[in-house]
Amino acid sequence: MQHEHFEKGVSCPRCVDKHTEEQKGRFREREKQVQLANLRGEQHVGCEADKIIEARRKEKLQRKEQQRATKK
Repeated sequence: MQHEHFEKGVSCPRCVDKHTEEQKGRFREREKQVQLANLRGEQHVGCEADKIIEARRKEKLQRKEQQRATKK
Protein backbone atom coordinates (compact mmCIF):
# COMPACT_ATOMS: atom_id res chain seq x y z
CA MET A 1 0.00 0.00 0.00
CA GLN A 2 1.30 3.43 -0.90
CA HIS A 3 1.52 6.28 1.55
CA GLU A 4 -1.24 8.89 1.31
CA HIS A 5 1.31 11.58 0.39
CA PHE A 6 2.88 9.57 -2.43
CA GLU A 7 2.03 10.76 -5.93
CA LYS A 8 4.19 9.29 -8.67
CA GLY A 9 6.45 11.93 -10.19
CA VAL A 10 5.09 14.59 -7.84
CA SER A 11 5.64 13.93 -4.15
CA CYS A 12 6.54 11.42 -1.47
CA PRO A 13 6.07 11.46 2.32
CA ARG A 14 9.48 13.14 2.77
CA CYS A 15 9.00 15.94 0.23
CA VAL A 16 5.24 16.54 0.26
CA ASP A 17 5.57 19.85 2.13
CA LYS A 18 8.72 21.07 0.38
CA HIS A 19 7.15 22.16 -2.93
CA THR A 20 4.56 24.77 -3.84
CA GLU A 21 1.31 23.87 -5.58
CA GLU A 22 2.67 25.55 -8.71
CA GLN A 23 5.71 23.27 -8.65
CA LYS A 24 3.53 20.22 -8.03
CA GLY A 25 1.40 21.24 -11.01
CA ARG A 26 4.51 21.27 -13.21
CA PHE A 27 5.56 17.90 -11.83
CA ARG A 28 2.10 16.48 -12.58
CA GLU A 29 2.22 17.77 -16.16
CA ARG A 30 5.69 16.32 -16.68
CA GLU A 31 4.60 12.95 -15.29
CA LYS A 32 1.60 13.04 -17.63
CA GLN A 33 3.91 13.67 -20.61
CA VAL A 34 6.20 10.82 -19.52
CA GLN A 35 3.23 8.44 -19.31
CA LEU A 36 1.93 9.52 -22.72
CA ALA A 37 5.37 8.95 -24.25
CA ASN A 38 5.49 5.51 -22.64
CA LEU A 39 2.10 4.64 -24.16
CA ARG A 40 3.51 5.56 -27.57
CA GLY A 41 6.59 3.43 -26.87
CA GLU A 42 8.87 6.47 -26.86
CA GLN A 43 11.30 8.08 -24.44
CA HIS A 44 10.24 11.42 -23.00
CA VAL A 45 13.75 12.84 -22.73
CA GLY A 46 17.17 12.24 -24.18
CA CYS A 47 18.69 11.82 -27.60
CA GLU A 48 15.90 9.59 -28.91
CA ALA A 49 13.29 12.16 -27.87
CA ASP A 50 15.11 14.85 -29.86
CA LYS A 51 15.03 12.65 -32.96
CA ILE A 52 11.32 11.94 -32.50
CA ILE A 53 10.53 15.63 -32.10
CA GLU A 54 12.45 16.51 -35.26
CA ALA A 55 10.74 13.73 -37.23
CA ARG A 56 7.30 14.92 -36.08
CA ARG A 57 8.17 18.48 -37.02
CA LYS A 58 9.09 17.36 -40.54
CA GLU A 59 5.90 15.29 -40.85
CA LYS A 60 3.82 18.27 -39.77
CA LEU A 61 5.48 20.52 -42.36
CA GLN A 62 4.84 17.93 -45.06
CA ARG A 63 1.15 17.72 -44.11
CA LYS A 64 0.84 21.51 -44.23
CA GLU A 65 2.49 21.64 -47.64
CA GLN A 66 0.14 18.93 -48.93
CA GLN A 67 -2.88 20.82 -47.60
CA ARG A 68 -1.72 24.02 -49.25
CA ALA A 69 -1.16 22.19 -52.55
CA THR A 70 -4.67 20.72 -52.53
CA LYS A 71 -6.26 24.13 -51.84
CA LYS A 72 -4.74 25.67 -54.99
